[in-house]
Amino acid sequence: MASRRAWTSALRLVAAVGLAAWASPGAAQSISYSAADRAAVRVFAVHGVEALAVRNPRGTERVVAIPNTGHGTGVAISEDGLVLTADHVIADAPLLAVRVPGDDAVYPAEVVFRDPARDFALLVVPARFEDFLPLAGDAPALRVRQTVHAVGYPLDPRRTDPQSSRGIIAGVMSDGNLQLDMALNPGNSGGPLIDEQERLVGIVVARGDPGQGVQGIGIAVPLAPMAAALAQPGHATRVSEGRRALEARGEAGDEVARLVNTLVPLGAIGLLREMVDTLADSQQGAVLEQLRALASRQVAPDVDALAAAYLWDVAIMTMERANGAYWVQYMPQGPDRQRASELLNHAIHLSHRAVRGDPSLRSRSPFIRWVVEQYADPGPVQRNASTPQAGAAPAGGAPNGPSAAPSARPPAPARQSEPPSTPLEPPDVTVQLAAGLLQAASPSVGIGGAHGEAAAQIVVTSVGETEDEHRLALLLGLSVGLGGWEGDVLFAGSVEAGLAVRIGRPLGLFALGAWAPGVISGRRSTSATAAGYRLQLGLASHRWAFGVGWRGMAREQDYAMHSLQVFAGWGL
Repeated sequence: MASRRAWTSALRLVAAVGLAAWASPGAAQSISYSAADRAAVRVFAVHGVEALAVRNPRGTERVVAIPNTGHGTGVAISEDGLVLTADHVIADAPLLAVRVPGDDAVYPAEVVFRDPARDFALLVVPARFEDFLPLAGDAPALRVRQTVHAVGYPLDPRRTDPQSSRGIIAGVMSDGNLQLDMALNPGNSGGPLIDEQERLVGIVVARGDPGQGVQGIGIAVPLAPMAAALAQPGHATRVSEGRRALEARGEAGDEVARLVNTLVPLGAIGLLREMVDTLADSQQGAVLEQLRALASRQVAPDVDALAAAYLWDVAIMTMERANGAYWVQYMPQGPDRQRASELLNHAIHLSHRAVRGDPSLRSRSPFIRWVVEQYADPGPVQRNASTPQAGAAPAGGAPNGPSAAPSARPPAPARQSEPPSTPLEPPDVTVQLAAGLLQAASPSVGIGGAHGEAAAQIVVTSVGETEDEHRLALLLGLSVGLGGWEGDVLFAGSVEAGLAVRIGRPLGLFALGAWAPGVISGRRSTSATAAGYRLQLGLASHRWAFGVGWRGMAREQDYAMHSLQVFAGWGL
């Protein structure tokens, strides 16, 4: 997963001089591989879309989407497309792809068995394997200090040929797994462990954590428990169901597999490079075209989520290129402004469509959750038709249109770094309208009437915010009100300073308390008072709030003004 520093550095490069092209790989000397090597396959997985708040050199904070991808190794165990791998490689990954060494084809995969406790899983792919390592019923006998080899694709998912590591079986752990004395790296997980006769004796599932001072230690699941699990009743049925699921996907399944095969080797920074190249050439990049085509066919909610993420990031990069414009309407007039508006609309629509198709994306993809909670669905967006007018705010309108600031309120996980010393985004502005029953009282007379009021407040700073949008904010504002009774008019104007609390989002509770000194004019006199206040309590929905309040202004002598109100506010 890309770090905050990596994405921030990338934004700096885009804003300044762009990014360098990939270095061309050098020629490799030809070497031979055995059947055991060729049985080791690559396994690519896309788990969801993360969200990260990054800051550009101008201090603008933006939310970028990062596809959560991973890769590991598997081993073909039968001619008809069965692959063993580590469970953590494919866990919670709805989009999978498998590559075979020496074969340019990319195969979709379906999970047909999982054992999270022992960390192994079985996949089925629509392929015929020329090379495979059978899962023998009689596992080869093992001994301590026996030489073994781990075959896999460590570190770089772009490698097309497997690599081997040599070590020994150091012992047996309490859970029955094998402890290896062997140097392993990320990407080896799920790969075959073979003996000197190139027989399959297990699969690699873990390595020692160098951060804890562990070096040269690996963990493998031996053959016996995997063979026993896959020999259980119902195994053949699960495999048949998996094959039928792959057949039902048809050509779309192959296209998704090719997309996964593109995304995983690129990685987060590579994906950003592709976006920059797309913008520099004023053409659609390969990934963008793949995602647009799949999204237009509504292949799967997770594909919609990936397309939304990519379109969003391209829009952000477009605004960065336009001198770091914060809002779409602040971009210079021209094709880039129109393009950014279309891309944002499309990204938001696809995010909503993805959640409608699979509600679990709210929990699996923080970026998608953030988008659907912040922005209303603008509806389908057609390319080269019905495109928003250049510079117009994307459809949906306030309060949920992207023109209201694409980076407003990043999700909580992005708030883990130290807060910046300068504001990252414009302050929130709230607007309220209130109406109530008025009472103006003197030492001897009480007069009732009606009272209307309008108030505007600026959220100065957010004191605290969590993933659920529990918020405590400082407010400064102005309010004006008119009331009347017995032919006389009461005017009240005040400045306000106080606190607003919101608990829960998109639905929650709202409370406000403010000191509101000001001026009262009526009953043939005008005077100022510091004894003013406003109290409110209500319900919040998205950025709206509704409830009841009590408003008061008083002087030491003469009349006082009090009002029991109902209020409605936006931006709270």
